[in-house]
Amino acid sequence: TRGARAATEGFASREPSPSEAAICLELAETVHRALRRLPPDYCEILRLTRIEGLTLAESSERLGRSREATKKLYGRAMARFAALYDAMIRDGRA
Repeated sequence: TRGARAATEGFASREPSPSEAAICLELAETVHRALRRLPPDYCEILRLTRIEGLTLAESSERLGRSREATKKLYGRAMARFAALYDAMIRDGRA
């Protein structure tokens, strides 16, 4: 016990705290804002690979592109997204 109070660490919630939930929502909104600023083909390859979970080979079939072209598109999309997201975080627009 701590003084007259019983220890409470064993009762910690498995749910995020209100501040943790707010931070997650802010970061999710920043992700969505960054995605909205990408060209449509960049958004599509990120949606297919990161959200739908398709491989680059599966994505290339869906996009009607060669595997090599899809791989390059994915690399450019990730680089542009990372730059936008990092700038938003750095500039306090998260």
